[in-house]
Amino acid sequence: MTALQKLLAKVKAGDGISSEDTGHVFDSVYDVSYALNADYGSLDAAKALHEAVLPDWGRSVDATAPEMGVEVKLHSADSVSIGDHQPTEARAWLIAIIEALIAQEQAT
Repeated sequence: MTALQKLLAKVKAGDGISSEDTGHVFDSVYDVSYALNADYGSLDAAKALHEAVLPDWGRSVDATAPEMGVEVKLHSADSVSIGDHQPTEARAWLIAIIEALIAQEQAT
């Protein structure tokens, strides 16, 4: 299992992540901080991480079923990454970012 896959599993579990979890995934100290803060619910951090690691990807949000949480989808020219339904938009966004990075890793 790659570091990205391990990070994805931790974020999905909702137990909280640490800099040790993200330090093996992101090169920039800023990106590590953005991921940590996104996991704790910061939309600003999720947006900053998205812009830093997937600048050409678009985003859409589905919050039409509040009892299920929020789902975030990321779109590129040839790929779609869907984050799980999560209680916070920031965590759903973080999951979608990680899934997109895994897809890119597997494509190369």
